[in-house]
Amino acid sequence: MKEQLNDIVSTLISATKNGSLVWTEENPNSKTRTYKRKMATKGSDGTVFEMIIEYTLSDDKWKLEENSLWIENATLPNGRYSIGTYKNKDVIVLRDLIMEKFCSDLNPKIEVVEDILSDICKGISISTLRDNKLKDLGI
Repeated sequence: MKEQLNDIVSTLISATKNGSLVWTEENPNSKTRTYKRKMATKGSDGTVFEMIIEYTLSDDKWKLEENSLWIENATLPNGRYSIGTYKNKDVIVLRDLIMEKFCSDLNPKIEVVEDILSDICKGISISTLRDNKLKDLGI
């Protein structure tokens, strides 16, 4: 089975490089688009290949996750199979290629999170937040 999985990932890499497979974004209007994209392509037999390319925030730094490659085909048990990066390191090569060719604008910014956190703080109690800010200014 490992050989077949290696062949699938290798073929996906080659077909993506030569342009015969185009990966498309599931929801181009998503609010999470700057740091997370669900990308998919379809083989000539109708098999769907899916990968989530995602940055997560940890200690004020964005980290690129090592997500699995999903294979969707009705003949597979439960219709889906996951190839994790622990099983096949070339899944990371494929992810990086998809990013380079189809997600070059994927660029998370820390400022977006800072704005969200400010809104969360305001949502706790706007009057307390205002009073604390005035106190910090010495007013």
